[in-house]
Amino acid sequence: MDWFTILKRIMVVAVFLGSVSVAYANDLVPIGKWKTIDDETHLPRSIIQLWDDNGQLKGKIEQIFYQPGEQINEICDKCPDDWHNQKKIGMTILWGFTQNPNNQLQWINGKILDPKTGKIYQCQLTLTETGKELKVRGYIGIPLLGRTQQWLRQVEE
Repeated sequence: MDWFTILKRIMVVAVFLGSVSVAYANDLVPIGKWKTIDDETHLPRSIIQLWDDNGQLKGKIEQIFYQPGEQINEICDKCPDDWHNQKKIGMTILWGFTQNPNNQLQWINGKILDPKTGKIYQCQLTLTETGKELKVRGYIGIPLLGRTQQWLRQVEE
């Protein structure tokens, strides 16, 4: 085998490994669509789109799953300030997150708005090692005083 054939094979393997690592790395950032699950009913609640905005993670409501018998409320009448009476679909409810320099799977120093109550909480996001689930911890004061929801990554079709 000549050196040119060997070099070609090395290049093919390198391209393959590079594409695999990029696909894996994309699962280790929370950018994309996430299905939220209701804490009490354990039913799907909404789809949230997360994106990077100049180094800060933000999220907006893309879809809401209303439960049977639940009153449909398209506007956030309990929300404060700029969110008051804004349509829930398209509303930014997560903002200000930066990646934790000590944990590549965690985003910290963010805020989350609960459109059901109109309350704003401090928040941190932690990806599972597979990148398929996102732990969303909303709290007041310190993370110990809060609650965590599991969000499920939605595959783009």
